[in-house]
Amino acid sequence: MGDGTEPEVLRRYRHLLRTAALDWQETAHRRALTDFGPSARADLLGELRVLLGTGYRFGPDDIHHVARLVVRAERRAPGLLLAGLDPDLLVRLAGLVVDSPIGRMLVAGYDIWDGTEPPRPEDPVLPKDHHQRWQQWQGGMEDGWAAYFARFAAPQSRGRGY
Repeated sequence: MGDGTEPEVLRRYRHLLRTAALDWQETAHRRALTDFGPSARADLLGELRVLLGTGYRFGPDDIHHVARLVVRAERRAPGLLLAGLDPDLLVRLAGLVVDSPIGRMLVAGYDIWDGTEPPRPEDPVLPKDHHQRWQQWQGGMEDGWAAYFARFAAPQSRGRGY
């Protein structure tokens, strides 16, 4: 992998990660992680914890959670796992996912795929929620937080010494 060429199994795995629906990806990963073995799952989970900074609440036998962690992490930051995991561990995981019955089913369109990453969709603009509308109704935040909270401050003492 150091020579710049991508092994076929990783190319197929990347295609699956980019084109398949999340629930199907999770199912394929659960099946692969079942065949992965406990020690390999522990190694994978250890690397995921270091790479992602999460996953400390469950162990390597929580296959459903580990599969979801893998799929969601790669969906949120495409290429993160492919570049960050140990290459031997990644090739082994990719092989098991791609060769699983569900993985073989999810190769539709692979023969015409050019290997490019699809454009990442822009984050949608969320409508204002009731908290933002309430702040606008109260006078807004145009002057910043200090000015906003100054309206609620206790009145200044008038020289009484307390």
